[in-house]
Amino acid sequence: MTTEQFTLLRALYFHLIRVRFHYDLYMHKQIYIRAKVIERANKDVMKIISSLILTGAIADDLKEILFSLVVHYDHWFVQFEIAEDKLKPQSDSTFIFTRDDDIPAFPSQLLDRLIDKTLKSHR
Repeated sequence: MTTEQFTLLRALYFHLIRVRFHYDLYMHKQIYIRAKVIERANKDVMKIISSLILTGAIADDLKEILFSLVVHYDHWFVQFEIAEDKLKPQSDSTFIFTRDDDIPAFPSQLLDRLIDKTLKSHR
């Protein structure tokens, strides 16, 4: 693994933890501004995944799980945009946003795999 690949995987891990933190805040108080912060964090994750793809840094055991995340985000972003357009929320408006049942869930095992790839491979 190159230094660039290692750095990108560490950044991906950081931003996924960031997404989870903001999601926990949102679940405590489901208002629009908190959902919007999740959207921004999710977009940062997608940028890093794109960079990983360009460097060829995705190991075979991560490809399937990252693909699941990309599919999850593809649908999440569209659903979020539709909800914004329909509700026209204010920053403190209640904003209950859930994914459709047929959309893949966030692949929670991704964080464990990234720990294996980054922290354990560079000891």
